Amino acid sequence: MNKNAIKSFAVWARAELMKQVSQKAYEYGVTENSLPELNTDTINDRLLSSGVSI
Repeated sequence: MNKNAIKSFAVWARAELMKQVSQKAYEYGVTENSLPELNTDTINDRLLSSGVSI
């Protein structure tokens, strides 16, 4: 079994996930230096909901 291929994929997948989560956070105004206000219904004209969107 080629463990190097699995290891390479895991490293790539982790980096890709972090990049995508960072992008989604940025869309909602979350950056290293700022956070949106708590208890708000919208952020950057995006309605927040308890449902999950893909």
